[in-house]
Amino acid sequence: MNASIGALQANFGTPQETGIFDLQNQINETNQLIKTLPNEIQVLEDQISRLSLTAESLNEETETLSGQVNDLSSQIISLDNQLSSLDENTLSLSEQVNDLSEQIGVIDNQLTSANLAEDQINELNLQKTTLETQLAETQLTNTQIEDQINELSLQKTTLETQLAETQLSLSNTNNELLNSNSNLSTLNNSLELSNNDLLSATQSLPILENQLNETIDEVNIGNRDSSWTTINLDINNDGQITEADIIQ
Repeated sequence: MNASIGALQANFGTPQETGIFDLQNQINETNQLIKTLPNEIQVLEDQISRLSLTAESLNEETETLSGQVNDLSSQIISLDNQLSSLDENTLSLSEQVNDLSEQIGVIDNQLTSANLAEDQINELNLQKTTLETQLAETQLTNTQIEDQINELSLQKTTLETQLAETQLSLSNTNNELLNSNSNLSTLNNSLELSNNDLLSATQSLPILENQLNETIDEVNIGNRDSSWTTINLDINNDGQITEADIIQ
């Protein structure tokens, strides 16, 4: 231990007692912040930039998927309308088939009568032939419409499957977008705090340095060299200056 420094500090106070040690630590910490914060800020800005691009891409994807959902839904509605109209047609045709079948049945009953003249039989057979032709045509039309219904139903099933898959993709993309926006908010808050910390550190450094110089001047009475005021004789940092520090 330097005897003269020890004597001065014993009379006027150690750096720990005068607050010089604490101010030095604050200045060192502040300088460290000023040194490291710009790199941290740059990292945050890079992360925000990349995540912003991701969020923008996800937003575009949600718009595309939403458009696809609307388009598929419209197509399904259109098919439903067509199927409803065709169902009405098949119902009407089924009624016509029943009516024609009944008329043919009536003629068959009439033809079993023994009291019919030949020209009456011929007339009834002609009517029956006409009705059977109409029945066959009506049944064919009904079959064709049923085929259309089956085809449209198949198309509808395919569209409903595509719609379900697209809605799932939209839901997943929306969740990703929400997470990205949440992470962006967190990063922006961190960036704001880091910028504030850097500004605060930059502004406080000259104040701390001035406080240190003023404290040194107050402690260093006279015109002697002031370096003794900042020398830490507590080598082992146990809070006391003893012989243990001499051994160090």
